[in-house]
This record gives sequence, C-alpha cells and structure tokens, in this order.
Amino acid sequence: MLLPSIISPRQTSSSAVLVLQSCLAQSGLPILREIVHESLKSESGKKQVQTLLFCLLHPPCSLLPQQADSNSESLTVYDQTSNVPDFELDEQWTDPRDFIVNKLKESAAEHPSKHFHVIIDSVDTIVSDTGSTAATFKCLREVKSLLAAHSSKSHFTMHINTAATTALPSSILPSLLQASFSSPMSLTHCIMHPPTILHFLAKEFLTPPPPISPEEKFWGVFIPVSERVNEVNRLVFGSGGEGEGGVDEFVVEIVKRGGGDSRSGRVERVLEGWNAKISAPVELSALECLKPLFKTARNNGRLDEAPNPAENLPFNLNLTASQQEARAQVPLPFAHDGKPKGNGTPTGVILYDPDSGDDIDDDDPDEDLYL
Repeated sequence: MLLPSIISPRQTSSSAVLVLQSCLAQSGLPILREIVHESLKSESGKKQVQTLLFCLLHPPCSLLPQQADSNSESLTVYDQTSNVPDFELDEQWTDPRDFIVNKLKESAAEHPSKHFHVIIDSVDTIVSDTGSTAATFKCLREVKSLLAAHSSKSHFTMHINTAATTALPSSILPSLLQASFSSPMSLTHCIMHPPTILHFLAKEFLTPPPPISPEEKFWGVFIPVSERVNEVNRLVFGSGGEGEGGVDEFVVEIVKRGGGDSRSGRVERVLEGWNAKISAPVELSALECLKPLFKTARNNGRLDEAPNPAENLPFNLNLTASQQEARAQVPLPFAHDGKPKGNGTPTGVILYDPDSGDDIDDDDPDEDLYL
C-alpha cells in the first residue's frame, strides 16, 4: 500500500510533493488531519523534521489532536483563518503568498540542519483571496524551490479544497500536476472519491474494482466517469443518493510519479481505502461499504482468478503429443497442391451475338463494344 508512506513523510528517503484533492462529494480532511498528527511524532536518533502548518481555511483545532500544542518542537502552526480581505478587524490584511514565503525563509534560517515539511490546508483560499491563479502558482513554485534547495528530504503538502468553493475542479490544479512544477521532487496526487461511484460502475457498467475486473478495463471506465463532477454529485446528492460522501470510509485514487525527469518516469495508479474510525488506510476489500461487491465476486468465482480465454469452448485446445500427431495425419477436406489445375493460361473472351437492330460498323466492329 502507498498511503502509509504518504501520511508519514518520515518513512520516505527523498523529497516529495503531495497534492490532496477533495471534491464536493468527498472531503480529504481525514487524511490531512492524520498527516498533521504524524508530524507531532518525534523519532529519537534521527534528524528531526520541522513542520510548518498554514491554516488558511480550517481552524487549527480541526486538524490538531485534542490537547495538542500548536507550537511544539516539531510543529509550528500559523492560524490565518481570520486574515480575510476587506474584512479586517484589528490588523491589516496580509497577502498569504508573502506570509508563507517569509515564514519559510525565517524557519529555514533558524533551523538550518532540519528537514522541512510545509502543509497548506487550502490552496484555493489563496487563489480566492488574491484573485490570481498565476501569482498563486508562482508563490507555490517558490516554496517548492526553497524546500528543494534546503534539504533533500523536504516535503510539500497542499490541499485543494474545492468542496469549500465550487463543485468545479480547481483552476490551479492542472498547473500543480505538471512535471516541471514538482521536479526534482516526486509527485503524488491523491483524489478522494465517494464509495458510491464504485457501486455505480459495478451495476451500470458491470465493472467492479480490481482485482475483480482487469485494471485496463476498470481505469478505462472509472477515470472518465469520476471526472464528470455533475454525475458524481448526482450519485451522492441526487434522489437515490445518501446525501453525503463517505463519513467513516471513502476511496482514495493515488497517482504517483517518480522524481527527476518525471516525463520518462514510471507512473503508478492504484485505489486504496481509508477508514476514518481508526484513522488509517486499509485495503479496498476491507471497506465495509464495498464488501458486498467483493463477496458477490467471490461467490461467482471471479475473485483471485485470472480470466481463462479457453473457458467454455466447444473444442479442446490442450492436445497431447499423440493427439497432435494424429491430427497432422488427417487429410484436408479439399484438394490443394499449391499449383493451379492445367498448364495453360486462362483467357477471357467476350461472346457477342449481334442482331438486326445493332448498328455494326464494318470498319471497326469493336467500336460498338466500347463503354
């Protein structure tokens, strides 16, 4: 599984960029919350990781454990939820782009020997407050460059909170998924999906998730359907939906690209489950809401069995050596020596019997035959 190493950057030996994508039908805050919890765990004998958490949309109490210190030795929290443009109370509004870059530079100068992990809880809030997607992307690229230059094991986690703004995909998301942005770091893109979509594919398209269905067939159906935001919202919020995404369980689509020249690197795409009750990743088949799919497949003998193309054929393909020899001695039901019958070259003639109504030209009798 990939999620255990994703939520705990300490387990990875290289720098990485992580993009968590929520949607209106399914929130990814449980995973973001677990990433923050992992940053509070200290490991003796190892180089510590300094985590900078920038709360732009969600209050720190919604991400931190109960009775946790928001400014511990390994975690520094910056609460910017009250920093709203045109709504200043006591202090003047501060551009979140400058604030994030300046705080990272100050922390890097204060802790030059530590690895850094920057977490932004809502990139879309920066775009909304500043009104510029291009300027926000420039800021995030500068943060990534500072992290890559500071340490070879730095991490950058961004949460795309489209559920808080609009049902449409984030305008900045395509730029963050470019290979030029994450290089030389590796890039991991986690997309949250409600479990309802897998039930829909199994029922309407007869395509349950792997390993029940072949991966090529499943991804060919799953990707275009999951990208239809209105269709997914209809499944969840429509008349036949549950009215909300998975609260205790949901599905995570993980797209992982290698570091360096990602254009030539290997891309891995898998589906994994998340159990919010235990705050831990699980296998897809371990989700209670999906067990009926796997139980049905197991009863039908489709699970853990590769499809057999020779099944239910009216003839036997597995012949023994003696059967193959006997088959070779059977004469063919037609005569064919590879040579045409007769030695002469076949010629074609036109048989024409003129009658009295034809106007035959005696000088050129073939003229009347031209078409």
